[in-house]
Amino acid sequence: GIGNGFEFILENCDKITSITLPDSVKSIGANSFAGMDKLETVNIGKGVTEIHSPAFTGCPKLTAINVDENNRNFSSDDQGVLYSKDKTTIYRCPEGYKGSLYIIPNTVKKINYTVFADCDNLVNVIIPVSVTSIGASAFANCDKLKTVIIPEGVTEINNHVFSGCKMLENVSIPASVKSIGYAAFENCDKLTDVIIPEGVESISDSAFLGCTGLLSVTIPASVTEIGENVFGYYYLDEFNRMEKNTDFVICGEKGSAAEAYATKENFEFIDINNPDPDIIYYDKIEVRENSKVSVNDSMLTVVSSMSVSQFIRNVKNVNVKFLTADGNEMAKTEKLATGCKVNVVDKDGNVVAEYQVIYQEDVNGDGKVTAADARLALRTSAGLNSLEGVYFVAADCNADGKVTAADARKILRKAAGLE
Repeated sequence: GIGNGFEFILENCDKITSITLPDSVKSIGANSFAGMDKLETVNIGKGVTEIHSPAFTGCPKLTAINVDENNRNFSSDDQGVLYSKDKTTIYRCPEGYKGSLYIIPNTVKKINYTVFADCDNLVNVIIPVSVTSIGASAFANCDKLKTVIIPEGVTEINNHVFSGCKMLENVSIPASVKSIGYAAFENCDKLTDVIIPEGVESISDSAFLGCTGLLSVTIPASVTEIGENVFGYYYLDEFNRMEKNTDFVICGEKGSAAEAYATKENFEFIDINNPDPDIIYYDKIEVRENSKVSVNDSMLTVVSSMSVSQFIRNVKNVNVKFLTADGNEMAKTEKLATGCKVNVVDKDGNVVAEYQVIYQEDVNGDGKVTAADARLALRTSAGLNSLEGVYFVAADCNADGKVTAADARKILRKAAGLE
């Protein structure tokens, strides 16, 4: 509750839109405002000396936490975000924050737990290099969050930090990180590629549970402890029943914790020091069972965002070379895009088969599905634009040989995360 000099009784709290705490209030307890779904503004007086998180959970319309400028312990910025007085700790971004981007100032050293939890409008958060600590559940359930770069200096990715971030596509883990906590990336559906740096020592239970887009992972030798259900598992239903992805691939060094985990879970293991001991030089690309890649003559179709390394895990043992649409060789971490080329190379280095990539709905060939692709498809359907080859196929979502407004709508739904 809220106490020390002030007794606060919330009657009809489902109708309250604004609360002003008098200067006599010294402490705000955990869950003090929980579930006040109409609350828009909280004004904190100069007397508050402690705020117990999570104090503002379940307030989806809260857009501003304002602190009296004479308060000696806390402050707020012009966007209604709660900080310590010296702005070295960020305590809470209100759930109703309307912006898609938030830039944390470079005075901040600590991101408190649940700071951005349930901030549904956030797409990107810029974390300065000054930050060395990120608390548990700091970004949990940010439905639209797509990209996060964790700065060098952070040593631990805490429990549930990105849990439930269903649109998270890219996360950069620095070499300073030593441990990845429980369920840290649980249910990050769009995460397709994760680079775990040398230096990480432990990965806790369920860290990547439910990451359905993740088909393989490379685990460095520095990792000596891997918990239960970390990789290769997903939830079947709302009752949290789990299923194993039997095609999951673990890459690592022989004799490592990575190999032990792969053996225990009966996953395919690839020794990164001898990745292709029995390479077979096919004259064509053949996909694995349940692959997210399909082959049709000289075209390869992928249905979700996929890196070069992810693609390799989806096809049978074959030597391939990847080129951008402009003919530049691609690194294994780069994302495939419509128009990319995949060449099958024999043991003498000769190209024996050539393919073009279609990333379905990636009409403009930038490796992403966005509103820009939908606009391009719509202009094509109206005769204002012309698409050819793989770009036409990428726009023809229902494969009826035409690009119509229906295709544009489907692309727009995918771009919005509705499909």
